[in-house]
Amino acid sequence: MSEEAAQLRLLRPVDPERDHLRGGSGPGAVTVLIYGDYLCPYCRRLRSVLGRLRRALGDRMAYVFRHFPNEHAHPGAEFAAIASEAADRQGKFWEMHDALYAREPPLSEAHVRDAARGIGLDMDRFEKDVADPALRARVDEDLADGRRNRVTATPTILIDGRRYAGAWDLYFILETLQQPVGERVRRSRSSTPFSRRQ
Repeated sequence: MSEEAAQLRLLRPVDPERDHLRGGSGPGAVTVLIYGDYLCPYCRRLRSVLGRLRRALGDRMAYVFRHFPNEHAHPGAEFAAIASEAADRQGKFWEMHDALYAREPPLSEAHVRDAARGIGLDMDRFEKDVADPALRARVDEDLADGRRNRVTATPTILIDGRRYAGAWDLYFILETLQQPVGERVRRSRSSTPFSRRQ
């Protein structure tokens, strides 16, 4: 495998025991992994496309979310990521994930706490968990993984472990997901998404 090809592959495979994974129980399911930031405007734009893809593909698509909060560009992104991990301890990661993306910025700590209450979390437990250094370490692990995979901006998309650089359009991504792996890689290299300046 060439060095360039190796750089386009996911270094740490998806682990259902550790990663946040939604769907994908169907045979031959394709895995779409996102390195995301809850305050990134481009992640917010991509979220609606991902929702439509999930509805179109059902269990033939697994959606995996890894944290890549850019605290410098988006103050409060780290707290939101940690809060989603605190929600995970109560079995409600995806509910918190959806609630955070559903709220329009700004997204202050008070707004994040409102989202936690809104999804029915035990707030005493939530407050203890967001203060637990283990949750910050969990977010930092995703950040470190992202950097090893040369993630520099959000969202960064990997499809079946390979970097996707095509257009962030429902029909383009859907067509890409339905192609053989080799064709996906060739096609994604020939297109570029809209600007991701932050």
